[in-house]
Amino acid sequence: MVQVTIIRLIGYREWTESLGPDREHIIQRVQSQLHNELVNVFSRVNAWAHPLRYDYLLAITNGLSNGELTSILRELSNYSPVPLSSGSYADVNPRVAEREAFRLAIKAGPGESLVNGSDDGIVAIAHIDLIDSTSSTAWTSSYQLYEHVWGVVNQVRLYLAPPYGGYHALSGWR
Repeated sequence: MVQVTIIRLIGYREWTESLGPDREHIIQRVQSQLHNELVNVFSRVNAWAHPLRYDYLLAITNGLSNGELTSILRELSNYSPVPLSSGSYADVNPRVAEREAFRLAIKAGPGESLVNGSDDGIVAIAHIDLIDSTSSTAWTSSYQLYEHVWGVVNQVRLYLAPPYGGYHALSGWR
């Protein structure tokens, strides 16, 4: 089983729109600070966090209790321009866990964490490195390399979790 936590930034879109037309630098600074703290706080409790989007944050949080998650939420709120809520759900299927955690985060009020099950079993998370990608930039460009990396990530994603269930071999996998 895997326990997934979703943290929702309540009213995030409205906050960004309230900043006026020259807002992107403010938004990126806040996102960067929040992401930095997100990684720090979840690393301390042996969990893995990633900004799913900037209005919803995702963490793999096996074994964390409601109290621990509420404490984390309180700490993260110091870096958020809007109130936070969170939902955590454990399931053998990570997609089910994420979907149900999202529903709980929507249901939770400001400052509230809703938890449905937990599991402290082993979870595997992969990290992908492309060998010598820096030198590839010399004959392409930074953006072309970025597109290539996301193409590889997408192939792995489709292989491990195809959109409509079941596993399949990738055509053109190298």
